[in-house]
Amino acid sequence: MGIKGIKHVELRRVKEVIDGLKPITDFEVVDVEEAYGRVLAENIRAPIQHPLRDMAHFDGYAVRYDEVKGATPSKSLKLKVVGEVFANEFKEIKVGVGEAVHVATGAFLPPNADTVIPVESVKHVEGFIELRQAPPRRGWHVIPGGEDFEVGDLILTKGRVLRPIDIELLKFLGIDRVKVIRRLKVSVISIGDELVLSRADLREGKKLSTRSLLVKGFLRGLGVEVADLGVVSDDPKEIGELIKYALSLSDVVVTIGSASVGKKDVVHEVINGLGEPGVLFHGVRVKPGRQSGLALVGKTPIVMLPGLIQSTYVGMHVVLAPLISRLYGNPWREFSYVVKAVPQHDFYVKEFAGFPRIVFAEVVGIDGGCLKVVPYIKESPLYTPLIKGDVALIIPPRKINIKAGEVVIGIPTSVSDWLNPILKLIS
Repeated sequence: MGIKGIKHVELRRVKEVIDGLKPITDFEVVDVEEAYGRVLAENIRAPIQHPLRDMAHFDGYAVRYDEVKGATPSKSLKLKVVGEVFANEFKEIKVGVGEAVHVATGAFLPPNADTVIPVESVKHVEGFIELRQAPPRRGWHVIPGGEDFEVGDLILTKGRVLRPIDIELLKFLGIDRVKVIRRLKVSVISIGDELVLSRADLREGKKLSTRSLLVKGFLRGLGVEVADLGVVSDDPKEIGELIKYALSLSDVVVTIGSASVGKKDVVHEVINGLGEPGVLFHGVRVKPGRQSGLALVGKTPIVMLPGLIQSTYVGMHVVLAPLISRLYGNPWREFSYVVKAVPQHDFYVKEFAGFPRIVFAEVVGIDGGCLKVVPYIKESPLYTPLIKGDVALIIPPRKINIKAGEVVIGIPTSVSDWLNPILKLIS
């Protein structure tokens, strides 16, 4: 459907276009300590088993089950404590007849012990323990060797975004360096005659360029290297020259502004003159953010973000984040999720050409498994919905009246890729 010269494509078409792009495969080897947030470029298999041996899960006494299984309050069993083992110690103490070994939580059991009696379950008598109740089964309070993983088990898969727990695990396994996909290089360009970089240059008709701070921060959260190429006027020649420069040093170019249909909104026309295939889509069926677009010059994607703050914000989540995810091999999609929310008062959302609309809402509590939210209905240039918004409520096409207590599906604003959850909600 065309609106004011823009052909807004369905969100499923946005997904098709992005999924048609090829992920990068170049990798680098980095220190594990520097790999947080990076995309793993290799499968990691366990070089050791964990635990290395049977391990105590409680502070207590390692015993042989066959010897203690008959203990009762009327027929107690007295065992001599012949040693002690602490976490990660390798002691070849054997448990003989009538004996027990004190073990700390995390200690490896003596080779012939198979059960742990917790400290609080025995009576201590001058180097001996008295057991008045048999453990319920062999292996009580014991973690078997290799239960976590065995040698050769696949523990981290290629394409995974490395989290703090992954870094800790790699180091624990003795892996000090790891292959990761190289960081994407993304250039950001702000477009507008009215924009200046310094407060000293402010005067009538000018404003400080700040939108790039939002975009750059968002991109860094996606694990890319960002180059801010500053501002450029609305002159098509100057825009073209700066984009050509950005293409020479970037995997992705992001433009902010000049994306609508005004006299000065020419970025899509400029891009079409830079090379094939040019603009892939200009306009998406979601509001705010409907002026967002994507182009391809040679093999380099160019994301066109609108300049109004809420529109920029939604465009980042619906086009930019899914693109970055795709180029990294789709590592974030598995973490996209939705929540149920119940607004605390009635609200009205303008219908717009059958588009799904996004309303930002603040979470104020929980009610029966649903988030209690207060929606903020304000126009695209205004900040309050984004500052207050914990959840982006997805309002289905043509629905305009939402009642207090009505369940509405939303996406936490902390989630970067909104394209796939929205598609699931409106399909």
